[in-house]
Amino acid sequence: MKKLIIGGAAIAVLGYLGVVGYLHQFDKENATQLLMENRYTGEQEKVAKALFDNSCQYCHSQNTPLPFYSKFPIVGDQMQSDIQNGLRAFRLDRLVEGLKDPSKLSQADLAKLQRVLENNEMPIAKFRHLHWGSKPDEQEKVALLNWIREARKMSLPKETPNVDADRLVQPIPDSIATDEAKVALGHDLYFDGRLSGDGSIQCHTCHQLDKGGVDRLDTSTGIDGKKGPINAPTVFNAAFNFVQFWDGRAADLADQAKGPPTNPVEMGSHSWDDIVARFEMDEEFKKEFLK
Repeated sequence: MKKLIIGGAAIAVLGYLGVVGYLHQFDKENATQLLMENRYTGEQEKVAKALFDNSCQYCHSQNTPLPFYSKFPIVGDQMQSDIQNGLRAFRLDRLVEGLKDPSKLSQADLAKLQRVLENNEMPIAKFRHLHWGSKPDEQEKVALLNWIREARKMSLPKETPNVDADRLVQPIPDSIATDEAKVALGHDLYFDGRLSGDGSIQCHTCHQLDKGGVDRLDTSTGIDGKKGPINAPTVFNAAFNFVQFWDGRAADLADQAKGPPTNPVEMGSHSWDDIVARFEMDEEFKKEFLK
């Protein structure tokens, strides 16, 4: 009996070491392939290599090749769950895309990466148990943190006190450049019910400026008393959001503004042609804004 237990334990240890050895080679080939495909150069390659060599791509990128056991029942399901959680928290594919084009870098992504590096929070323990050596060493951490600081410098708010490339979150500027005519138009449209199908709903209905830019309801009320699925986010400082809507599906405020007027639960207009026609009937509005 004792020999069976020892033999079983030995087989288990050998099996575990075999999987670790396989993963070490698999991870190495995966990282090399990613570097070759993306053709990074200089500092870009140094940063990308630190990320790929530590296997960040498995849980934080889409469509990354996975080890053979990802197709096994239970184990595969757990891996997919980990990947979905990883993608919700942080998207590595967007970050490495920003290596070549800094304009595509998200300040939120840079802050997240800096946080986990400084606090040694990633990768999680159960990942390291199989992927030995997947934790960034000091040299890699220094390279990544230096790159984060340099990348952040390019988008620091101008003429704003207390900005610091080492900080995760920056103060917002006291003012931003605006066009007075557009501000006046935006103000009038914000309080104009003609954006809605029956004239009853304004932007201000759900984003009330005297209530913090919201309506203080669990879920907002739209045309014909219809209830939406979520509450309204504040409009205050919305210009500084890196994406719009709670789920980030709009790239900017211009993209966001296209949605609510024709949403059947929110403002309920049938089309933008209908909205334009309603405003074109207003001679005073045409004279002032539709020049």
